[in-house]
Amino acid sequence: MPRSPSSPAFWRSPLRGPWFTSLLGVVLLVGITVMFVTGLLSYAAYNPNLAAVNDKTPDKGILGFYLFSWPTHPVWLYRLTQGVHVTLGITLIPVLLAKLWSVVPKLFALPPARSLAHALERLSLLLLVGGALFEFVTGVLNIQLDYIFPGSFYTLHFYGAWVFIAAFVTHAVLRVPMALRNLGEMRRRGEWPEGADAERSGGQHDRGSAADGPGPVSGSPGGSAGSASDRTGPAAGGRPGSAPEGPGPAPEGPGSAPEGTASGAGRPGTSPGTPGRHPGVSGAAPEDPGPLSDRSGPVSDDAGRAPGGGGAVSGGAAGGGRPGASSGPARGEEGPHGGPDRVPGRSVPAPAAGEPARPEDELISPDPLPPTVSRRGAIAFVGGGSLLLAATTVGHSFDAPVRETALLAPHGGPEPGSGPGAFQINKTAASRGIDPKETGADAWRLVVAGNGRTVRLSRAQLQELPLHGSALPIACVEGWSTSDQEWRGVRLRDLAELVGYDTDTAPDVVVESLQRAGAFRVAALRYNQVRDPLSLLALSVNGADLTPDHGYPARIIVPAAPGVLNTKWVSRMTFGAL
Repeated sequence: MPRSPSSPAFWRSPLRGPWFTSLLGVVLLVGITVMFVTGLLSYAAYNPNLAAVNDKTPDKGILGFYLFSWPTHPVWLYRLTQGVHVTLGITLIPVLLAKLWSVVPKLFALPPARSLAHALERLSLLLLVGGALFEFVTGVLNIQLDYIFPGSFYTLHFYGAWVFIAAFVTHAVLRVPMALRNLGEMRRRGEWPEGADAERSGGQHDRGSAADGPGPVSGSPGGSAGSASDRTGPAAGGRPGSAPEGPGPAPEGPGSAPEGTASGAGRPGTSPGTPGRHPGVSGAAPEDPGPLSDRSGPVSDDAGRAPGGGGAVSGGAAGGGRPGASSGPARGEEGPHGGPDRVPGRSVPAPAAGEPARPEDELISPDPLPPTVSRRGAIAFVGGGSLLLAATTVGHSFDAPVRETALLAPHGGPEPGSGPGAFQINKTAASRGIDPKETGADAWRLVVAGNGRTVRLSRAQLQELPLHGSALPIACVEGWSTSDQEWRGVRLRDLAELVGYDTDTAPDVVVESLQRAGAFRVAALRYNQVRDPLSLLALSVNGADLTPDHGYPARIIVPAAPGVLNTKWVSRMTFGAL
């Protein structure tokens, strides 16, 4: 009969377990926290509370509680924060997918809620998964310049981030203590990462077992028994792996063990058969079982003994059907001490009727398939994927030749063109509908207004004003950036002086572009940006006039500002408090 996804036995990978999931969760905890903080900084860099033209989320309410005046120094600030935000997001994609894969059984678990706390956790998990997929998908689409979402990227990504982080924090509060406890126990046991869930999953990893078998340690001939800590469970009365106690002689036959032989607890003795690793197991040789602290559980004096004093490693077929097997109850049946036998493929006891499974055991398959890769191999695979994505993305934040390694980024590869203007652009003049006739010397005029005055200046007149230089990068929300370019033009505060403002008290300014459409064809700059001596209305770059694609005849360049606020093809500037 086909198994339902709500059945734990439907999910049969032996890799799933609390250690694997906890490790991925801790990585995401750190990485997503950094991404959220840098995302908030990116939003603040737009100065959305300065003017409506900058604010793409006017109904944000208290979600804008942290906003502050974005600084102009260090000049590479936005280049750093947004580069980290985007590159880290791309790097974490394999970790996120592996984490979602590791917990997918919980999405189908029934009943949907066992308690109020469990219901809250399930709800946070659904919002967490949905929010993570939404944020990562929209982010990747924006980086790839595929604007196929039903609305503004800024609005969708902003509100999606808050939904996601609310679910993330809720889930972290509920799960981080358990994740840290799991990893701490793993370090104390020296299990990294192999064997991390061995005592729960039957110790199968890297050793192999039958999907429905009792585990690698059994009485079957030639069974590879590993160390005591790898065995199928604690040997004690009523615990999994113990043989029933009681009067009567030990069963005779090839599976019986004479008195004095080693039991599952590892007591010294001899056993018929070819010498191997463990005494008491057919085909085993004596081996020092190590201290009790290394074993899978407490050992009692009668642990693992067969009736009558004989003993053998439990887990074999009842009735001595296999060498080394001891008689006992079938799996899933209750032993004489009232403790249930272990679930197939696991050493943990099956939950008693009506008793929920332990949270740390929910991800472990009760019927795992033989492993085809170790946990170390799985972690290396995920880590290798992350490193590959990082290596093919991070270059878009640097110039050639490093930029040429950014094979997955639209702004990777070689620089566009050659000469002084051979650095990255986002939107070309043609794509923004800029007509060369509008930018010609006879047609174009810059309008400077404010304080009740208006001044109109040609490009030639601007070049007659005091010109200054600034070495500043271009950094965009998609994560790409350039190194410092040598800009030259008129300081913004000097333009404010043309309409009656003192250069030291120059106010905010609204800048308009010749482009007909676009989210930031009109943008506002705060007074601290206007007053900074590095803020220019640039006329040239790297010793040559601006090219049309770089904003000819004039463009804004402001330190530490997002690229969209460095308006190209400027037509009007209006100074005044906003």
